[in-house]
Amino acid sequence: MFEQVLDAVRAHDRIIIHRHFRPDGDAIGSACALRLALMAMGKRVQAVCDGDVPRIYRFLEGAEDIIKPNDARITSAAIAVDCADEGRMGAADEIFAQAKHTANIDHHVTNTMFAQHNAVEAHAAAAAEVVKKLIEQLDADFGANIATCLFCGLVTDTGNFAYSNTTPDTLFAAGELLQ
Repeated sequence: MFEQVLDAVRAHDRIIIHRHFRPDGDAIGSACALRLALMAMGKRVQAVCDGDVPRIYRFLEGAEDIIKPNDARITSAAIAVDCADEGRMGAADEIFAQAKHTANIDHHVTNTMFAQHNAVEAHAAAAAEVVKKLIEQLDADFGANIATCLFCGLVTDTGNFAYSNTTPDTLFAAGELLQ
């Protein structure tokens, strides 16, 4: 399933990334990291969210560039990040539905596999774990800003690594991001 998502990303130059409404650190961090990686590959990428970025996450690179659904331009490729189903995108789900090519990157066991291509790892503690693997496989420039965004996703969805969803893989990923 990763290869199909990777192929879809590589094949398109204009992409829109969606995250769920009432975004948390994983939704914002994962989507911002993916956007930064795709932009480093020369892609034109919009980030859309039906809701405001909470002040606590505005330090993340790219958080200030997140636009509302009404301001988004329709693209042929759309990626949903940290959304278990289409309804989690709120008003942005209409934009997602208009894309000819769709991908879904998530970690929720309840994911409905709503996109054409789905990279869903239910054992992952956060979407950030899945996005990290995808960025590594894209061979995109992996700088400190991307690492910070992904680390934010890991920290928030694991309750500072205190929740039971924290696995050795989660901690290993966090260590790599800190490095």
